Amino acid sequence: MVRQPHVLVLPWPAQGHVMPLMQVSQQIVDNGVKVTFAITESIHSQVLANLSSSSKEGVRNDLNRIRLVSRPEGLEYQNQERASDYFEELVRKINDEIDGDNGEEKVSCVIADATVYWAYEPAKKLGLKIAMFCPTSLAVTAMTLHIPKLIEMGIIDENGTPLKHEMIKISPALPEISIHDFLWLRTYDQGMGKLLFHVSFSINKSIKTADWVLCNSFDKLEPAAYDMLPYIQTIGPLVASSEVNQTMGQFWAEDSTCLTWLDSQPVNSVIYIAFGSITTLKRDQFSELVHGLDLTGRQYLLVIRSDMTNASITYPGGFTEKGRIVNWAPQREVLAHPSVACFMTHCGWNSTMDGLRFGIPLLCWPYFADQIHNSTYVSDEWKTGLRLNKDGNGIVSRNEIKSKVEELIADEGIKTRVAEMKKLSMESASKGGSSSKNFYNFVEALKC
Repeated sequence: MVRQPHVLVLPWPAQGHVMPLMQVSQQIVDNGVKVTFAITESIHSQVLANLSSSSKEGVRNDLNRIRLVSRPEGLEYQNQERASDYFEELVRKINDEIDGDNGEEKVSCVIADATVYWAYEPAKKLGLKIAMFCPTSLAVTAMTLHIPKLIEMGIIDENGTPLKHEMIKISPALPEISIHDFLWLRTYDQGMGKLLFHVSFSINKSIKTADWVLCNSFDKLEPAAYDMLPYIQTIGPLVASSEVNQTMGQFWAEDSTCLTWLDSQPVNSVIYIAFGSITTLKRDQFSELVHGLDLTGRQYLLVIRSDMTNASITYPGGFTEKGRIVNWAPQREVLAHPSVACFMTHCGWNSTMDGLRFGIPLLCWPYFADQIHNSTYVSDEWKTGLRLNKDGNGIVSRNEIKSKVEELIADEGIKTRVAEMKKLSMESASKGGSSSKNFYNFVEALKC
């Protein structure tokens, strides 16, 4: 009996990290590799609850193919010894439940998010193959791997605090970066910044133990960063086994009724607004957002999570009749819809890649961390979108929103560049493309 390779997948416990690794997992099982997907207890419950309420065809099939298991909360905050003990216990438990008579193999490889730094050392100790998955862009990955040199050059101290105040270039071919835009310095609280620096610094050690390093990007998207990191295998854009089935791994239930609403809208008429799973907006900012959308006079599809704002929501007169408001949307299906004209986004890397892949111009409204860099690439490097600028009070005003929406939709140059990026991304992911070849070679190596 032919035995299946068995991969343990470990994402960082956040929606933007779980989803890309779930898409990787779906592709892996399509190629005859068994996957056990380990997520924190709270996320495990949330994902299962969402799956049980889903009516999408194929969801149950994926649940049968990819085994979901839970792990304790807070390992990111534990010391390495305790986290290592847990990891070894998890692997033993999974292996003890395997039925060798049915051709099932014990765990032979770990695919871990680059930020799950605590898993690399014990995985190597157990003799497991390790694949590091970088959830950010190649450029941000390059910056992360430059941290030891930044410390050596006296640009930051060992805690990530800037010692100089200037623009720097980590490579002549990459754009300048303000020291104060390092991702751990662009967070919503100091504690998160400290954790993010610790995780980023730790990646420099973890990567030395990895047998493969994978990234959700493609060679022609970031050629300068790609040339800097030739050992990284680009496998983006990630394409799930079924574009219709994106429910597996979602924390919130998708409201697919918005697709029916989109069917009734004219081509290239709708503004799609979604800020990911973490962004929050205060009362004044949320008010400016909805008034700005109202001023455009255009139809809109607005995603508002239940925890996105604590403000009592007051809409302009007639606003709700112009569009559709949902708690969570099937984003890829929305972006593939011909009615969508542009995408107002927080510029998380997954959303940025989605916009490029489906050829949608972007309005960039970054919130924190790598989103700042992603928005710079969209507006200044690729020129596939525009940045929404804040006023002196730190607010994106209604007039700024109206002005940028009108400018973006009228810009034929952006539309041309977006169409070219869509073509390049799909060529990369298609059979014979660079990312497709890299992924195939990786899966074949797992089987050896």
